[in-house]
Amino acid sequence: MNLSCIDKFQPLVQPKQHFIILTRRFGDFHYLFKETKRSKMKKNLFFLLLLQVFTGQISAQTVALGFTAPDTVCVNQTFTIQNTSVGNISTNHWSFCIGNTNGVPTATNLSNPANQLYYPVYYSIAKQGSNYYAFVCNNATWELVRLSYGNSLLNTPTVTNLGNLGIMLSGLEDLHLEYENGNWYGIMVGGSLSGTICRLSFGASLANTPTAVNMGNIGNLSYPQRLQIFWSGGNCYGFTPNRNGSTLTRFDFGNSITNTPTGLNLGNIGSFNTCDDISIINYNGNWYGYVVNEDDNSITRLDFGNSLLNIPTGVNLGNTGALDGPRGIDVFVECGEIRGLIVNRFSDDLLKMNFTAGPTGPIITTTYGNIGNFSFPHSIERFRVGNTLYAMIPNVNNATLTRIEYPGCTSASPASSSLQNPPSITYNTPGTYYMNYIVNEGTISQSSLCKKIEVINGPVLSAPSKTICRGQSTVLSVTGAQSYSWSTNQTTSMIQVAPLVSTIYTVQGWNGSSCKSNLTVPVTVLICEGLEEYSAGSAFVISPNPAKDQIEIQTETKAEKLKIQILDCTGKLIYSGRHTSDSPIDVSWLRPAMYFLTIESIDHQLVHKKFIKE
Repeated sequence: MNLSCIDKFQPLVQPKQHFIILTRRFGDFHYLFKETKRSKMKKNLFFLLLLQVFTGQISAQTVALGFTAPDTVCVNQTFTIQNTSVGNISTNHWSFCIGNTNGVPTATNLSNPANQLYYPVYYSIAKQGSNYYAFVCNNATWELVRLSYGNSLLNTPTVTNLGNLGIMLSGLEDLHLEYENGNWYGIMVGGSLSGTICRLSFGASLANTPTAVNMGNIGNLSYPQRLQIFWSGGNCYGFTPNRNGSTLTRFDFGNSITNTPTGLNLGNIGSFNTCDDISIINYNGNWYGYVVNEDDNSITRLDFGNSLLNIPTGVNLGNTGALDGPRGIDVFVECGEIRGLIVNRFSDDLLKMNFTAGPTGPIITTTYGNIGNFSFPHSIERFRVGNTLYAMIPNVNNATLTRIEYPGCTSASPASSSLQNPPSITYNTPGTYYMNYIVNEGTISQSSLCKKIEVINGPVLSAPSKTICRGQSTVLSVTGAQSYSWSTNQTTSMIQVAPLVSTIYTVQGWNGSSCKSNLTVPVTVLICEGLEEYSAGSAFVISPNPAKDQIEIQTETKAEKLKIQILDCTGKLIYSGRHTSDSPIDVSWLRPAMYFLTIESIDHQLVHKKFIKE
């Protein structure tokens, strides 16, 4: 039994996030895509050793991932993860802050690499050993361009134009890469005049110049566009939408990508109308395809049931919002939630798809706008480097590549861990975060599990500080929460205290959740023996006393002109000025303490008073 394989991912680099779990059943091995973008084997996490598994040279180990972590945590709350995974796990990698499409992306137009692109339409990624390659299809010149990135897809690539290889007569569209029995193969589709499918043979390395075979028009092709290939029961199959015929063709390669496939044209399913791109996902054991139709600005959903070998039913969902000549679509499952991206030909923008009620529910599409010098953006190819999610978009009209970026955050501590049981984790900023756990990277038992965590703030508490004389009492009042607990064991928002020395009180507040906030409330105690008790009959009354922001000097004569001096407790003059009685005097700038106030009236009556600044 021959199975192809490519893309052993290095740690933290996950083009498409295709997570696979192997299980043994009826003496054979079956695999289930936990998350998939287009079911392309070039996007699968591992396959270089899969042939050995099936021939018995290596025994497959079932890995069942699981961990417990809270759904909601508080800002700066420390929590731990309990790893409940079982099976033969050799390596662990935890990421607590991976980039995701919840955020708003940034974009960089990378121009035309070495000026070798001409009407670029599709971009395909493969990894051989530690090196990354991408291939761009030039639609107008029928040329295939190879980009050699070295050890990172973020490097500036070395560019090689492989030419048209003498087989594609018009309208080159998509290339799909496969690795089988130590050799690399590419399957190409296209042909605006007469649809065709071709096979490239690279030999042992993608750095080689391939030989090419035109296998002709198989499956009633009529300008085929995107090509998606998948494996089932040891056999290889593929799908491609036909733009000119508005139909869908399924290929059957048998047990090897080197076979010439048979083709079955499934017809127009779901009111295709110039169908250009298809994206397939697996959700809760069922397969769904989403096709964009350029001419009527619509999306068609295909329902395959539990197998992609079933004949699907289709429904045209119409214009789900902001579609304007849609050409590329990318639907994927991100941490259990369905997400999607679309590029528009005519409005030159990138759209976000919001699935409000699962794969068969309503879809709402909204635009990010032209954020990357788009000019007839044609397709979308996602990949991940570290905690950052990227997508590459070829632009037909200006012959450039635009790279989209959804960065990971810096709010988690630690940012990642390679331990089986990671250290305690905290998030310092509220928001929605995704943690990802990957085991056995680059092996046949690589698996991944994702979890969403909401990080929320505690309530914002407020309570003024107080300054009192020794022997007095005061009321402390806190606001901002629904329930409270003081360091005095009282649980009301206001408490009365009478400390004999300066004391700091602590209050905790909750707002109906487990998140709490702490606040300290200082009470300064001054020795105020000899401070007069003021009454309405006094010649001069300071009000309020103690004071926080301002005081007034009340006299029997309204608007009496007064000369005011303020001295600190050492007798140093810190303020002198003229005021009228009953007009406010600003004392907010004074530090909390006791002060002496000298008041001189117009008839030179001199009075000394004390007041306390809170």
